Amino acid sequence: MKKTESLLLGIIAALGSLAAIATVAVTIQIFTSGEKWVFTEAYLYAPSFVVIAILIEELSKYIFISKKIAPRKNRRAVADAIFFGLGFALVESSLIFFSNPIAENIARGILETSMIHISTSAIIAGTITADYLRSNAGKILSAMVPAIIIHLAYNFSILHGMDIQASALSALSSLSAIAILITSSKRNQVF
Repeated sequence: MKKTESLLLGIIAALGSLAAIATVAVTIQIFTSGEKWVFTEAYLYAPSFVVIAILIEELSKYIFISKKIAPRKNRRAVADAIFFGLGFALVESSLIFFSNPIAENIARGILETSMIHISTSAIIAGTITADYLRSNAGKILSAMVPAIIIHLAYNFSILHGMDIQASALSALSSLSAIAILITSSKRNQVF
């Protein structure tokens, strides 16, 4: 798979996730608000909704990566997943760019968002292509759980104003993605 295809798949996955998240948000709001339906932006930052959004995003990544990028243990799956994660991050970064007028927040938000989505995509691809996992359930859990935990920890640190922890977490997740890429390249020709 070409890098541009992976990038475009990441954009498509992010847009699909965004549509699914919006649908869930509106549905929950309609069923929980009674007669008077009012959607507020604060609802999007509720911890329970953040968990739902992350589950949707990471499941979308898993489905696209397992079906399109690494269906037959492609030798270049992790490298392609990095471009997939970049495409995913481009969509989310554009939302940050257009919703936050403070320049320093834009740069940090885009960089950290990119690092989180690229690293979780690499983790998912690295796990899917790992030889030691035989069962589908093992692959799904081994791929999803670390990606969800990293993403949840990052988002909750941002929500609670812990910017230093969020930056450290995004850097550590990037290092883990690099380690997966190096490990994968030792097994196969990656680039």
